[in-house]
Amino acid sequence: VYQGGYHAVVRHPSADEVAVAGEEGIIRYYSIFKKAARNINRDDFNLIRTFPRLPQPVFSLAFSPDGSLLAAGGRHS
Repeated sequence: VYQGGYHAVVRHPSADEVAVAGEEGIIRYYSIFKKAARNINRDDFNLIRTFPRLPQPVFSLAFSPDGSLLAAGGRHS
């Protein structure tokens, strides 16, 4: 279950996929289009990958031009 607000959303440059991240410091990578119908458990079938939690909130995301790398930016206090 997601805890907090999203601060960053970025679309993959050549695929119908997006990365989102925010307050909890976890980057989630999703397919834009539905892969399966929702079920009673409300499983998130569009989720492709969850990256390990970062120590701070994520405020920006960017893909490299070819989409092979994903960068995340935050704020260090």
